[in-house]
Amino acid sequence: MSAQQSPLTYEGFLEMLRRSAEEFDRKLDRMAEEAAKRQAEAAQRQVESDRQFLETKQIMRENAKQMEKMRSEMGKWDSRIGRLVEHMVGGQHIVKQFQALGYAIRGHARNVSFGEQGTSDSGEIDLLLYDGNVNILVEVKTNLQNEDVLEHIEQMEQYRRDVDSVGEGTNKKFIGAVAGAVVAENVVKFAQRKGLYVIAQTGENFDILPVPEGFIAKKW
Repeated sequence: MSAQQSPLTYEGFLEMLRRSAEEFDRKLDRMAEEAAKRQAEAAQRQVESDRQFLETKQIMRENAKQMEKMRSEMGKWDSRIGRLVEHMVGGQHIVKQFQALGYAIRGHARNVSFGEQGTSDSGEIDLLLYDGNVNILVEVKTNLQNEDVLEHIEQMEQYRRDVDSVGEGTNKKFIGAVAGAVVAENVVKFAQRKGLYVIAQTGENFDILPVPEGFIAKKW
């Protein structure tokens, strides 16, 4: 048999109340500590969020500066291309070289638009050299690449279709040339294999580069 439980005395009741109050205080302290911890964590997250927000704003500002710089550089590239064309035809340097190849160049025009703008058969020729029944269409790039050669060939075909559509090209033939301030050797060979003349900077001048044996300029 278990021992008989002692009756609860007044002092025992007070002791029980004291212990309960102490336990309740400990629970309140733990709850306060946890609340303070959660508050601190929330504050830290807010600080981190604010920091990320500021970093994002800084990145956006830097990106905006980079975009502005790129637009400025693009403007410079366009200006260089314009100067490159002027240098090529100024003083008739390139004109005389084509004349030496048998083309009776009589004049030239820059930025010649053709076709109905917005359609697939429209575009702009950087430099057009007139030679009676044979005209020379020149695409000018600062740094000429193989992709530019292919695009110019496509543009030659578009120009041919446009001229035919308005009945102005019955007796005319067109040949192509590509020009660049920087032209790698492999690009030169690629363009010449496609039947295009290549014009590149050689020293202070721009010259038509020598063509390989058996070269025949493609006519459109």
